[in-house]
Amino acid sequence: VAAREGDAAAVRIVNEAAAALAELVDVVERMFPPDDPLPVAAAGGLLHSESPLLRALELEIGRRLPRVQFQASVADAPLGALRLAREMP
Repeated sequence: VAAREGDAAAVRIVNEAAAALAELVDVVERMFPPDDPLPVAAAGGLLHSESPLLRALELEIGRRLPRVQFQASVADAPLGALRLAREMP
C-alpha cells in the first residue's frame, strides 16, 4: 500500500526487490539459446495484477532483458509452467 501511495522508502524497497528478481531472471536467461524469445511467468501473492512489485519487475526486465516475454497473466504457477513448456519448440 505504501509504495502504491508513493512513500519513498517503500518505492525504493520495491525497486530493489524488482532488481533482485530481474537479476535471477538474467542468470536463468543465459542458460537458453540466445536468439530465441524467452517467456517468463510471474505468480504469487506479491505479483498480482495491481502489485507495485509486478509493475517494477516488468519495467526492470524490459530494460535489462529485451528478449524476455513477460507473462504476467499466469495465475497458477504449476499450470503456467506446463503451458509454457508445451509451447516450447
